Amino acid sequence: MDLLIIPLSPPEAAYASGQLPDGSRVKRCNGSSTDEDPAIESDGFMESDLRAGGPYLPELPWNTDTFERNGHPLCLTSSDRSRVIQELDNLCSREGLAITSIDVLDCAYFYDETHTATPVVRVTVQGENLPGGGWIFISRMVHKFLIDKGITDVGVEIYGEALDKRFAAISALKSDRISSLWNEVRDEIGDLGLEGVVIMGCFRAGRGETPEECPPAILIYVEPTVERDWKNFRDEILAILQNFQLNDPACKLDTVPLPSTSCTWTKSWLSLGLTCTHCVIPDGDILPTSEAQGFHYWESNGVPVDDPEAEKSLLMNVPSIGYLKEAIRQLDSTINFYKHQPTICADITACEKQRRKINEFGQTNQFHFGHVFAASGLKEVAATTDPSQLSIRDWSLIEPNNNRPVGENQIGVQNPCNASRLRGLSFETPKENRLLCKLGSKTGFTIAGYSLLNTAEIASRIVNGKEK
Repeated sequence: MDLLIIPLSPPEAAYASGQLPDGSRVKRCNGSSTDEDPAIESDGFMESDLRAGGPYLPELPWNTDTFERNGHPLCLTSSDRSRVIQELDNLCSREGLAITSIDVLDCAYFYDETHTATPVVRVTVQGENLPGGGWIFISRMVHKFLIDKGITDVGVEIYGEALDKRFAAISALKSDRISSLWNEVRDEIGDLGLEGVVIMGCFRAGRGETPEECPPAILIYVEPTVERDWKNFRDEILAILQNFQLNDPACKLDTVPLPSTSCTWTKSWLSLGLTCTHCVIPDGDILPTSEAQGFHYWESNGVPVDDPEAEKSLLMNVPSIGYLKEAIRQLDSTINFYKHQPTICADITACEKQRRKINEFGQTNQFHFGHVFAASGLKEVAATTDPSQLSIRDWSLIEPNNNRPVGENQIGVQNPCNASRLRGLSFETPKENRLLCKLGSKTGFTIAGYSLLNTAEIASRIVNGKEK
């Protein structure tokens, strides 16, 4: 069986292990090794078992870029930077840290659309925090060392490399007791109230290398913007497990906003792209009143086929303008870094060529993909499978421009399946543990075995085209 490797390690809201021989469970929350929230101290520094530093570091997970800011005190020459890093290495080693690397980075919270970055000196180390803590003390020493060198406006992080060990999940086994009881357990969890819950499923999950090393676990993704006592929610789930006499399953709640994906076509279909209504209709509340009425109507009622107003107003860019700007920003950062490394001129030339290509792509409007052909709007209707239940409709069909050719469905990234092209689709239910692959803009290429246990995706209520 193959493991699904979660591409990012999302912040953990709450966790409880399977039951130990003495009847207890190991509990923790918010990235701490204990069930107490890591406290940010008055100077902005904080500490957990695998991370310490400050002041006021961005939340994990991070987007990281090589640090290059003209005029910033950290913008040292190569020789000066090497000397400072060597002195930092000596300082940290004297304090008992097993250092893997020291990096100077621009860091921003991965889900921060503004890309507000913080300069950080990251000291990556082996093992966990020192007995009784201690990393926060060393991070303050490093921070003072940098200030004494005239290097201000910078954060310091001591980072346990175990944080980079990806979390893995696989479908629960038929032999796991929770498999036969999962639907009942899931329904009782639903009765606790699902505010802020996005997805809930049952798997074998952990950081082991094989399925046998990953115990049964209930995995729940929750919205980071929702304020709720997730520790209490976890404990209520543990009480449900206790009522079913299920001792083995762990319970893990992660905070992660989930991206949406636009999927396109196989060549045998009509030339229409498929995505979500909420991805293509602007928020009318932030538009001038004169423009907002039409968008509110489309949100609530949908877009009829070949609506001439939609063809003018509901345009799609693929890739998005923001995506192109981010690609150029990353290339500029890489080029600036390479300029301090005169031995790799060929890499600078390659990056500059790629930057010119992306810039030309944007200036000639090649990113214009098409317009909304039809959309459901955001609304609740009777479910197809059970008309007595409501189901959310949130789809949109995109008609590409005439000058935008149908793709060849090529998979342009290396992947463990050696897959090169999508050749067809099957709508049959896969067999248990059949390998399935997905290529997403945010998640990259992922592969996993199909689970026969139902995963609950928690929907919001839709009223007048708005989530409630």
